[in-house]
Amino acid sequence: MTKRFGINLTAAALVLALAAGMLTSCLPYLELDEFTLPEETTGIIPEVTTEEETTVSPETTEEVTTEAETTAEETTEEVTTAEETTEEVTTEPETTPEPEVTETPWNLVLVNPWYPLPKDHEFELTTVTGKYKVDSRCADALKQFLADCKAAGHTPYICSAYRTWDDQVYLFDKKVNSFISKGYSESEAKVLAAKETAVPGTSEHQLGLAVDILCQSRPWLDEGQAKTATQQWLMANCHKYGFILRYPKGTTPITGIIYEPWHYRYVGVEIATEIMTKGITFEEYLGLIGPPEETKTEEITVNG
Repeated sequence: MTKRFGINLTAAALVLALAAGMLTSCLPYLELDEFTLPEETTGIIPEVTTEEETTVSPETTEEVTTEAETTAEETTEEVTTAEETTEEVTTEPETTPEPEVTETPWNLVLVNPWYPLPKDHEFELTTVTGKYKVDSRCADALKQFLADCKAAGHTPYICSAYRTWDDQVYLFDKKVNSFISKGYSESEAKVLAAKETAVPGTSEHQLGLAVDILCQSRPWLDEGQAKTATQQWLMANCHKYGFILRYPKGTTPITGIIYEPWHYRYVGVEIATEIMTKGITFEEYLGLIGPPEETKTEEITVNG
């Protein structure tokens, strides 16, 4: 019995050694770094169950590896493409917001040979005296201006205030004809007339903020008005009521209009005080001297 048991153990040891040798020879194909033998064997030899092992050939491994690498490369390309798309979106130039257009205050609207009356300019009229009307927003100031001048012993009176388009056309054509009668051509007459009577659409009288004031002792529109006591008082005090002498002597190149010591324009007390104190024109105060850039080469067309 003991001998048989010893023989069986010897046989079992040979079987295990043989199996271990076979497994070791297969390691290169299984790509295993090491092979671990079963733990210490007990006295009883267990049944050896052989399971089918899935052997992956080198070619199959390369295919799997290639597919994995392809998938990784595609994924990398997708990520890269997404990053490039993000960069393209980020590098698009930003749209600069357009500057807001600020509306000019009603009392600072400039009207002269280069800046015509705004087409959308609207206002209400108020009668100051007789048939003469002005923008309602300056009517009270004008009434007080005249009343205080009279209270000071002078004799001011309005000879022109708000004018309609037709009124301005009539006055301009009348001035043109007067120069033609003196021997000037029509084109020459229009140029000369425009210096004394504004071309329709470029007169402050159409704005409703201008008045012509004369002295009763000298009812003429000439430079002699400046010598009257009435005009001297008006010039010295107009700013207190928000008015300025609109066309001072020697400023024709700036205003486009000849010296008119009878023409007053409302701009408001604060601004009028600054302009009259500094001895500047309305154009100089606004910083708008001469024609704007876009119209420097354009000529003003008379009567359409």
